[in-house]
Amino acid sequence: MSGPGDINVSLEQHLIDTLDPLQPLLPPELTSQLQSYIAEPRSRTIPYDILLQISKWTRQPNNRDALDAAKLDLHAYNMVSLLAGATTSPERNFPPAPPSIDPAEEAANRKYERKALTALVNALLSIGGSAAAAWWASDKTGWSDEWRVLLSLCVAFVVAASEGILYLIWQSRASKSTPSQRARRRKYRALHKKDAPDSPVASLENSASAELVTSKDEGASGLRQRTGNPQED
Repeated sequence: MSGPGDINVSLEQHLIDTLDPLQPLLPPELTSQLQSYIAEPRSRTIPYDILLQISKWTRQPNNRDALDAAKLDLHAYNMVSLLAGATTSPERNFPPAPPSIDPAEEAANRKYERKALTALVNALLSIGGSAAAAWWASDKTGWSDEWRVLLSLCVAFVVAASEGILYLIWQSRASKSTPSQRARRRKYRALHKKDAPDSPVASLENSASAELVTSKDEGASGLRQRTGNPQED
């Protein structure tokens, strides 16, 4: 795994204008490293590590006076300011973006999600409605509030268990046929619908074939009548 020192940043013109006045103030070693990238007109990248060293150097208290004397803005050498408008590793070839999802498959996924959300909301409403109905019905029995609450909780638990079982059954059936598979099946049926026996296209093709066969038979019989049977002569 590459670290920050292995990353290059695109050397934009505004970055050169910011770093160039700083060269006389930097330490000799850092100045030589920076000069090798700024003085090279064909070099369009600069290591991230050099920019980090420059940013750290400008933040040191004993170097702020030198920046003030040179009338340089201290905030211009923060990493956020130095990297603004630059591109990370422009010389590298990153992998292509993943292929986009088929619109039919995406629509099928959304429909599946809506059904799952609707089933969850219906289950919650069923549990709450059953508990409320049990509480209201137990009011006629003369029970105390503690027993009425217990009855409502029991009814809610039974309904929740049944809704959970139904949801698991629905999910198991839906998992056997994923939305992408259903979308592919619908596309396959749409493409091969014309091959159905009772489709208009198939009927036209069948009728055309029948007429062609009939015309061939009629032509052959007419030819036999014109030529006659050699054995009869």
